[in-house]
Amino acid sequence: MKAPKEQSKKGLEAGIYHAVCYSVIDAGTAENKFDGKKKRSLILGWQLLDQFYPDGNNLKLHKTVTFSMNERATLRKYIASWFSGEQIDLDDFDFSKLLNKGCSLILAPNSVGNVTVENVMPYNTDGIELDYVELFDLSTFKGGELPIALDDWKKETIKASDEYQSIKAGGAVKAVQEAFGAKVTNIDEAETEVPF
Repeated sequence: MKAPKEQSKKGLEAGIYHAVCYSVIDAGTAENKFDGKKKRSLILGWQLLDQFYPDGNNLKLHKTVTFSMNERATLRKYIASWFSGEQIDLDDFDFSKLLNKGCSLILAPNSVGNVTVENVMPYNTDGIELDYVELFDLSTFKGGELPIALDDWKKETIKASDEYQSIKAGGAVKAVQEAFGAKVTNIDEAETEVPF
């Protein structure tokens, strides 16, 4: 007798899949649905080289991880493994280096049985360069509209973040200042004592 093979929502079985990274999205800080703690997240997206949607386009797979490079972080484990044999500084890593970087994704069942990315290993894609890649960094975002090409679920994740909400609130204050030609003070910045 054999155990049934675990499959992901996209029908992928546990195993090794060759891919190229096409998406690195800073999703900001929000409450984690599993433990209720606030964490900053990074969404990584890969285009699989040998798996396809019914329309013939390459299948895409995403993994959201805590945006941290501390010693026990999943993201650090991924980067260390993905760039093994290369000289990189894990404590000052430039995440734009992930775009168009080939890899082997190790998919395995997680604690609840869903097939997910367990690890990322190096894989030479012989210079494959994708037509479309996306990089979004909330620390450089100045407000306005989010990039139109981002999937709606990515936009909604970013919009729910503390950083996005703060940027939008700051933009609202600036708009009022420009409209009335005066400095508007946030309540939090105002003096708490009455000067008389």
